[in-house]
Amino acid sequence: YEIISIAAIFLTFKIFLSTIFGVFSSFLRGAEEVDVKKSTFKEYSKSMLFYLPTLQLIKFSTYIGLLVSVLLLAKSSSFLDLVLYWSIIAFVIQIPFTIIVSYHVKKKFTLKLEYNSIVKYSLSAIIAFGSAFLLAEEYLIYTPTIIEFLPNLLLFIGYGIGVYLLLTYFIDSNTKKLFSAILNNVKN
Repeated sequence: YEIISIAAIFLTFKIFLSTIFGVFSSFLRGAEEVDVKKSTFKEYSKSMLFYLPTLQLIKFSTYIGLLVSVLLLAKSSSFLDLVLYWSIIAFVIQIPFTIIVSYHVKKKFTLKLEYNSIVKYSLSAIIAFGSAFLLAEEYLIYTPTIIEFLPNLLLFIGYGIGVYLLLTYFIDSNTKKLFSAILNNVKN
């Protein structure tokens, strides 16, 4: 099953890039002003409202074409190999289209990343969910029935989330403000 874990890694990166693609596409569609004023069909066809769906159509067509080609060439491969090929194709196809949309976002918007906050939240996540993973590896009992397994698993998930929220509360003032606002709202 090692090959499936490699496929899962490729699919994780593919989903990450797909999420960026989707968010950036929403930015670009939302910033488009061609639909606000009276516009001609030519203006619409040059706008992001046409460009982005066309880009997605090209992406899906390329993906399906490449996937079918590889699957036809790899007929004698095992099922696990086919899953690995599929995950690699899905990831590789997503890369250029995410880069294209990122380029358009960079042209249209000025992105300001707060690296300090990114590092704080990332370290909190690594500590919280890394420790939850290590504890689960050591103490989680894998039982064949979901009724027995799920409550134990939920304890480790709850632990990870709780540690993450606690860490971010102590290291980030915005999180403190959020928690205070939530508590005030619940009290009222």
